[in-house]
Amino acid sequence: MKSTHPEAVGMRLRKLRLLSGLKQTQLCEALNVSSATYNHYERGRNRPDLQIATKICRFYGVTLDYLLVGDIQEFNPSFNKLDVFVANEEQYRIIIQMRLRKYRKRAGLIQKDVSDHFEIEATRYRQWETRDNSSLPLFFLLSFCDLVNIEPRDLLKKRLDHEEIIHLLKE
Repeated sequence: MKSTHPEAVGMRLRKLRLLSGLKQTQLCEALNVSSATYNHYERGRNRPDLQIATKICRFYGVTLDYLLVGDIQEFNPSFNKLDVFVANEEQYRIIIQMRLRKYRKRAGLIQKDVSDHFEIEATRYRQWETRDNSSLPLFFLLSFCDLVNIEPRDLLKKRLDHEEIIHLLKE
């Protein structure tokens, strides 16, 4: 559900910042606001005023509708000033999960097809795709790429594409 509540706005601010790979101090410098002020925005204690919200939207290439309400229609983050890379190991695991689902579905497969192909328990593959993939063997990832006919770099890259950014911002 869309929300203008300060906590929802703060969550969107945090997602945008994390996706851009910036630290709060770097963003504060760019926006010319104090760290404490920006921290209050992200924590949902306060909402940015219209002037700061407009600066944030210009910086990220998003609309005020997205920032304040969460409206994703006609949403097109530009991130043209930034390359968006996975910032940490936890984000990378989530991206791998998302890509496993995306490429499996594009290949017209269901989870059982993949587990049958590799002769592994269906629950094990489901776990890799939805929960914990920290124990995912590299040889499986490479074989999965062959199965769904993609290059390993498409699955393992740390750079996010536009579709992935949109997906993460919608969550």
